[in-house]
Amino acid sequence: MTPRNVRNWWLTADIDGRKTQQVRGPAAAAGGFVLTIQQRDAGKPITVARLVGRAQPDGTLTLTLVDLLGQEHAKCVTHRTEPTGTAWTQPEELNQ
Repeated sequence: MTPRNVRNWWLTADIDGRKTQQVRGPAAAAGGFVLTIQQRDAGKPITVARLVGRAQPDGTLTLTLVDLLGQEHAKCVTHRTEPTGTAWTQPEELNQ
């Protein structure tokens, strides 16, 4: 489902046990988000990853994947309005 008015990001999640998709986006044009993923480890929930979307003052949008140790593994940088393309960066250890 594509919304009529896409903000900086549009998040869609298919979750077992839910009848409908969970669909959300930031309310404000300059909005961002943090999506935290947790799973059980020895009966307790732990944070295993975060997906962080941020709008920068210069109109740049950054989407970063952060692991449970707080290390960045991938970053996508785009521009909100100008068609400048997409740039992905990854830490050097992932490129080996």
